[in-house]
Amino acid sequence: MAGVAVVSVRRLERFARERGLLFDEAPAVRRSPAAFRQYERQKPVGWFGVPGATGFEVAQRIEDVPLDDENGLRSRRTWAAFALRPDAAGSARDAVARILPAGWHVETVGDELVLWTTRRERLISPRLWSWLERAQSALAPRLGRPAATTELAARQRRGIRRTIEK
Repeated sequence: MAGVAVVSVRRLERFARERGLLFDEAPAVRRSPAAFRQYERQKPVGWFGVPGATGFEVAQRIEDVPLDDENGLRSRRTWAAFALRPDAAGSARDAVARILPAGWHVETVGDELVLWTTRRERLISPRLWSWLERAQSALAPRLGRPAATTELAARQRRGIRRTIEK
């Protein structure tokens, strides 16, 4: 199960602090879309909350899939979730589909737009954050207030506000 390097928590925390982001070791559990329903078998890498009225979440998890007693696969799932204004899901999908990089997928569930990939992405990659900035700009007129971040106990322990806006 080699081939996937995980960045240290201290480095992720420093990355967040330098950029004014919220950070949590355990990303908020994605209850839907279907691609995220197997989280109980996954390990969190990190979760970032981007503050602001149009803030969003970025997270990554690693899944170990045993093939037999000695072999297995390790895959990464990187995702970003944007809260949408009511009735903006269809136009938001169209807006982001035009700039979606190869290997990325877009799904909407209710008032949330989720971009995800299983491609190998570093959670603190400048390329990833540049692409997410473009996505946020393209979605700006359709974005609503972000939803709650992580579980209540985790938020209280780390002092994270209930929403990712400042």
